[in-house]
Amino acid sequence: MSETTLRRGAFLVLFLFVFLGAFVTLEAYRYMWIFLSVVFGIILFTDCVFFNEGDFLYDPFYNNWLEKTSPQY
Repeated sequence: MSETTLRRGAFLVLFLFVFLGAFVTLEAYRYMWIFLSVVFGIILFTDCVFFNEGDFLYDPFYNNWLEKTSPQY
């Protein structure tokens, strides 16, 4: 699945959380949906700002990582 498709889906979920938080009638549920919206929004913001396609490279072995990123190799 494409990264842009995942981000669009995440924005849709965030919109639904905000929409539900705005129109819930019981106060306890309203605070829950607002809290979920804020938490999910912070996670989504962090994802969009710090992780672009291909930025995250997981390799648990330092030598492999050094070989991929060092200009000497």
